[in-house]
Amino acid sequence: MGLGFNRHACWLSAMGAERALKAFLISKGIPFPRSHDLNALYKLILEHCPCEGLSLDHSELAKFSEWAVEAGHPGDWPAISDEEAKGDVASAKKIVSAISSLFVDS
Repeated sequence: MGLGFNRHACWLSAMGAERALKAFLISKGIPFPRSHDLNALYKLILEHCPCEGLSLDHSELAKFSEWAVEAGHPGDWPAISDEEAKGDVASAKKIVSAISSLFVDS
């Protein structure tokens, strides 16, 4: 990551994961609340769709939900390491990939 953009990379990763979940819900006509709670969005998918094999990490979804809240509220947030940023980007890629595969299977 580098150049001090780790926090931005984490926030964008969170937004990508959230957008993937919401895009799938929209594609299925499933209404969802205005929220950045990725676990709630994931729960809606599981409740309304037979998504065999879909297994997302609840702790990762919760972490990304926090990113959305932090981004909207100024504050003296702690620095994000390169490792943490790389981990968040990788986690978001996994979420987007898992949700993207649902589009192919549906």
